[in-house]
Amino acid sequence: SLPLLVFLHFAQHSCIGTMWWSVFAVCLLLAVVESSSNHAVKSLHITSDIKNRYATTHVTSRVANTGDKANKVPFYVTFPDSAFLTEFAIEENGREIKATLHKNEDVKDLDKEFGEDVLSVFVRDANQFAVLVNVEAKAEVTFKLTYEELLSRHLEIYSHNIHVNPQQIVDDLKVTVNIEEPTIITYLKVLKFHGFSNVFSRDNDKDSEIATIENKSPQSKVIVWAPSADQQRAMNAKGIQGEIVVQYNLDRLEHAEPYLVDDGHYFADFFAVEALPSLKKHVIFVIDYSYSMEGEKF
Repeated sequence: SLPLLVFLHFAQHSCIGTMWWSVFAVCLLLAVVESSSNHAVKSLHITSDIKNRYATTHVTSRVANTGDKANKVPFYVTFPDSAFLTEFAIEENGREIKATLHKNEDVKDLDKEFGEDVLSVFVRDANQFAVLVNVEAKAEVTFKLTYEELLSRHLEIYSHNIHVNPQQIVDDLKVTVNIEEPTIITYLKVLKFHGFSNVFSRDNDKDSEIATIENKSPQSKVIVWAPSADQQRAMNAKGIQGEIVVQYNLDRLEHAEPYLVDDGHYFADFFAVEALPSLKKHVIFVIDYSYSMEGEKF
């Protein structure tokens, strides 16, 4: 199939007119973005707020062009397949420029109208986002990205995965996970950080030696994972590449007590009781032996 073309359009209004920033995004199965070596990630902060099994994750990265001339600096984010992007913005010299998404058929007209000389092309696929931005010499730019995800329960555990991939050592690296649930958190574990190359290692079930957990209340926890530059270097001399996994479970009452959550934007009804006996099941298997099922299927 052909790659999907998406156009992100940035607009900043001022009293002297309108300045436009444009980014092309190409959705590819395997997206590769060339990055300039003349950039330094000054800080990378990732904050996840989990409330009622729903996670909102904010990624903020401050990147500097360390070269003596204008260069393109990259910004990469990988998020879970079940998550979806809700906001992206760039901040420079005190100005914040937010992105809006345009349909494919609008790309050509916008390209003719605004051009593509300020921001450069880049990439997004099912669970990756990357962009190259032209930055003046010795200047800095701050990227802000938000994605959201409804956590699913698997093997009696809710899991929240956060990908961390700055591709270099970062002096100011911090991941914070705030969990607030209406019922008691009975189980909480932060797995040892593992890179993509050892995703099947037995060590992945071990507790993180770096993460700290603050028990604010039986229903509220704060997790902070902030490895120093030396700790990052010990994991990967070129910069850590992997994910943090937070697992937790909630008190499941013997009696059914469904409840509603009204946060001004949505409501939810949770109903899960362990003490109830298993219900009888009636399973029907349907076998299709029509002509359309003949031959090998790919």
